[in-house]
Amino acid sequence: IIGLSETLRMELSPHNIRVTVACPLCLNTNLLETARINSDFITEFYRTSFTQARMSAAAIAGCILRAVEKNKFYEMPQPFAKVLWVNKRLTPAQFLDIFSLLNRRGLGKPVAMWLARHGLA
Repeated sequence: IIGLSETLRMELSPHNIRVTVACPLCLNTNLLETARINSDFITEFYRTSFTQARMSAAAIAGCILRAVEKNKFYEMPQPFAKVLWVNKRLTPAQFLDIFSLLNRRGLGKPVAMWLARHGLA
């Protein structure tokens, strides 16, 4: 989505068409009521993330609308999303290596759940 949005922003700029890509983390929606998930972990992760979310869907929508008004390209409404984004952009290989290491050591799911429980996912 980000790569497509980058391309669209460049190609559509001569036509004065702006593009903003929104990258929110989990937010409390009715997704679990309609989604078909066949993983107990994913269900638990999203249920926990939704109930612990620090921003409402309305607050996130407000951030996104302000970003569009300012012609901001990237919008990460939650503070932790910004931290992750900066780390990934500055040190992409290390960012992926850390998450790969966590998964190889069996720590990926526990870390993800810890983040969810603390409203950071």
